[in-house]
Amino acid sequence: EADEAGGYYYNGPLTIARKVRLAASHGLQGVMVWEAGQDCREAPVWRHGKVAHVQTCPEQGPGASLLSAIRGALPPSSEGAGPHDEL
Repeated sequence: EADEAGGYYYNGPLTIARKVRLAASHGLQGVMVWEAGQDCREAPVWRHGKVAHVQTCPEQGPGASLLSAIRGALPPSSEGAGPHDEL
């Protein structure tokens, strides 16, 4: 399955999850995200009792978020809380 739209290819949630699992299987200690600010938000962000940022993920919900794909593909941490627990 290719992540493609209108002849342009991109790294969607399925590709990102595969890349994270590949990195983990080779013993790598992390992955890099170029621009997390462009990822969609699964839920509104509330500040001081008001919505500061609206939900932007499409109808697919959490399945559309690249950060959720990374979190879901990470193996459980055997050393307690790790950096990925802060996502």
